[in-house]
Amino acid sequence: MKITIIHASYYYSGSEKSVELLARWLMNNGHEVNIISVGRYSAPDDLKAIERNILPNADKALTLKALLPMARAMKYYESNTDIYHIYNVFPMAAAGLYKLLGGKKPVIATLNNYAGFCPSASAIYDECDKLSCRIRCLKYPLSQKSQKSIVIYPYAIIYPILTYLSKKLDKYIAISKQVKDIYIKYNYNKDKIIVIPNFIPIKIVQKYNNYDNTYIKLLYVGKIDKHKGVDLLLHALYILKNKYGYSNIRLTIVGKGDENYEKYCKELINDLNLINDVEFVGFVNHNELDKLYTSNDIFIHPARWHEPFGRTIIESLSYGLPIIVSDAISSDIIDESCMLVFKNDDVNDLVDKILLLVNNKDLIINMSKNAYKTISKYDINIIGSKIINVYRELIYGNNR
Repeated sequence: MKITIIHASYYYSGSEKSVELLARWLMNNGHEVNIISVGRYSAPDDLKAIERNILPNADKALTLKALLPMARAMKYYESNTDIYHIYNVFPMAAAGLYKLLGGKKPVIATLNNYAGFCPSASAIYDECDKLSCRIRCLKYPLSQKSQKSIVIYPYAIIYPILTYLSKKLDKYIAISKQVKDIYIKYNYNKDKIIVIPNFIPIKIVQKYNNYDNTYIKLLYVGKIDKHKGVDLLLHALYILKNKYGYSNIRLTIVGKGDENYEKYCKELINDLNLINDVEFVGFVNHNELDKLYTSNDIFIHPARWHEPFGRTIIESLSYGLPIIVSDAISSDIIDESCMLVFKNDDVNDLVDKILLLVNNKDLIINMSKNAYKTISKYDINIIGSKIINVYRELIYGNNR
């Protein structure tokens, strides 16, 4: 098959990693792959030959900015494509326009954020059918930067048109049941949405044979943004240190995102006197991330929003890390044999879950062992085969 992946990006995140993993897996299994992208993305060296960025360095309103360029590109590459696969949601409106203008090739989209109905893609307030909510979401990042822009008002007003176009695709892959349910709430056709989880090349790294709790090392990997709950980790660490006397807990924060929120978190570290307890690493390459997963003890994912999946959750599982997550993530991802769940945005409950682990070496070891069992269902060979079957159904129908 000839598969063209359509991708949009504000920054490098789990979506970009998924695109790259899927592209490599498809090529290794004999398929011809091309990547058309917009935004701040540049393919790694091994994929540069198959990737073309038609709108480089776009840094806002990707859904709107990509509309005409991406629709034209899809029309242009139609003769060399059997199926288009939209990733990171933002190009869905362009794909809908392509279909509306008579595009002949089937289009499938992976729903891994909420840009299909929410201009901020986070749906953190979950009132995206209201104009006031869309304006509020668009104004937030500007207010963080002490800027004002009249552009947010027309963009918020026309977003339902972009949503209308986004609903014109042939099929959607929701990466969790929660994502499917939320998209159905915003009037996407439930019969077009199937649930296929995220994927990972299985890499088992044995840990905890010599567990040493002299220092207890906590790890967060992901976007640095309010809806990800990074500040909750800082407040939890402050409580652990000052209320419970744990001076041997260290927190490593990995990732990039909102510059102003990152600045706020660093100021919070100073205010809470946690300078010697927290390390901000920023964005790291794959090899460095390997080292961080293997050198830490507990992974924490404190999301405030309806986390679509959380790629770093399954990455940490593959390294045998016990996990603490908020109940904002989809229930079909939670496995209590290797995860503890705290109440969303409840710092005291988060502290309780951390204490439960740091005071119980046997629990950490058992959860680590169970992580290796859980991760197998996210094997890219299993998930990739499911995606290929969906491609075939759309391309060939019942005539396979």
